[in-house]
Amino acid sequence: LGLASLFAAAAAAAGASAPVGPRDAALQADTEACGAGASCPAVSALQHEAARHRRFAGQAAVGGGVVGRAEPLKKLVERLAGLVRMIAIRDAIKKHEDASETDPFWAATAAEVKNMTYNFDPDSKEWMDYCQAGEYDKFNAKSCSPKAGGSTMMHGVMADAWYCGRTEGMDWGEAGKPTADLCKAPVGSAYRQGGICAIGDKQLLLNFIYRGPMQWSDPHNINVPSIDCIMGIVDCDIYYCQHCPGHCRDRRAAPELAAERFRACAAVRPPSWT
Repeated sequence: LGLASLFAAAAAAAGASAPVGPRDAALQADTEACGAGASCPAVSALQHEAARHRRFAGQAAVGGGVVGRAEPLKKLVERLAGLVRMIAIRDAIKKHEDASETDPFWAATAAEVKNMTYNFDPDSKEWMDYCQAGEYDKFNAKSCSPKAGGSTMMHGVMADAWYCGRTEGMDWGEAGKPTADLCKAPVGSAYRQGGICAIGDKQLLLNFIYRGPMQWSDPHNINVPSIDCIMGIVDCDIYYCQHCPGHCRDRRAAPELAAERFRACAAVRPPSWT
């Protein structure tokens, strides 16, 4: 059970409409794989669960019993309980938007979201356990698998290239660069002063509900620090980004890239060239 599926359900239950963009079509096939038990990196698992829930909700509205047959009763009860709690968390965050960053609400809520992620999603639990134990290689092996959600192609690159903040061959829009650069950040810096996650629990939670899974049809939002920071795994994410081919640099062979750049230059050469 992915936390984002609960968050998506919360939005649906409250009458909000989940955005449907190019990301949904690109992730369709791999979403099915994640639902069938394939390994999905922490951030991407949440993306997939959000996309999967839109179909889950549609089936429930039309067929009712489809969901009950697909999942054991215990799992369904757990999902519904999580849904109820996620609705309450989302609403509480919105009500506290004007509260000071030092309000105890933010630390308590971040801790609850972290615990829900750990308890509801087996993949996230595995990543969090690897990271807590400092097992970077195991974390990377699971995350970098070709079957992993982060390996899904999105706008011509792997989805987690957006999360990592790759700049080579990427269009970062008006900002011109990623919000969080995991490709250049030192491992161990994420939670230190000036680090990617050192923006406070309040901002992380606001990012989670306003630029989190429900807004990931825009790939730029995938890079905004939120749920992975709350989960406590971003130093491991940094290691993964820098060790998984294609996440920080184009993984094609150097001769192929050189040939492509030569062709691009030749296409714009001055008319006097022969």
